Amino acid sequence: MASLGKKTFKGESGEPYRFKVYALGTKLRKLGGVYVITNRSCDQDGGYRHATLYVGETEDFSQPFERHHKAKDFLKHGANCICLQMDVSEQSRVAKQQDLVAKFHPVCND
Repeated sequence: MASLGKKTFKGESGEPYRFKVYALGTKLRKLGGVYVITNRSCDQDGGYRHATLYVGETEDFSQPFERHHKAKDFLKHGANCICLQMDVSEQSRVAKQQDLVAKFHPVCND
C-alpha cells in the first residue's frame, strides 16, 4: 500500500485535515476514517493539484470502491486518487466529512 504523498484539505471551519494519497484501486486495510476521491493532475510547476469529487467516511477502507454507490460518477469525473485519513470515531468522521463537503461542494456528493 504505497502512498503517492500527502495532501491537506481545509474544511469550511478552517480546520486543516491531513490525508495520505493513494491511487484509486489500491488495496486498503480494514481501518476506519474519512476519504476524499479526487482527480489528481500535474500543474505547471510540476506539483499536483486535486479536484475534489467526493468526501465520505467509513469504518472499513478495505471494502472495494468499485462497489461504491457512486463508483460510476467517480469514473465519469476522472477519479484517479483516494485520500485517506484514519479515524476510529464515527462522530469525528461524520463531523470532518460535513466540514469538507461544506467547503468543497464535491460534484459526486449530491
